[in-house]
Amino acid sequence: MEGRHGSLDALRNGNQIVRAAHCPGQNDNAIGIENEGTYTSVEPPQTQWDSLVVFIAYVCEQYGFPVDEIKGHRDYYNTECPGGRLYAKLPQLREEVAARLG
Repeated sequence: MEGRHGSLDALRNGNQIVRAAHCPGQNDNAIGIENEGTYTSVEPPQTQWDSLVVFIAYVCEQYGFPVDEIKGHRDYYNTECPGGRLYAKLPQLREEVAARLG
């Protein structure tokens, strides 16, 4: 689902980031990706995880973002997002995205 009008076209072109509203101080230079669900006590479903890996690899490729820039909302803002269980999987997410990128 597209969060900001024009963000999918911008991603496909890989030449601009549409200003977001996901995180104060990061809205002009970061991509916010919402994961439907609250992952404080459960992990995301495998199909959602697999889609996340594919999508983030595409984002990294399109914009030239290094995988070590994959972070959680709470790295920048006082929030529980993306939930403790999903946040704990960020190292694994970086590894899987890196492997997918080759």
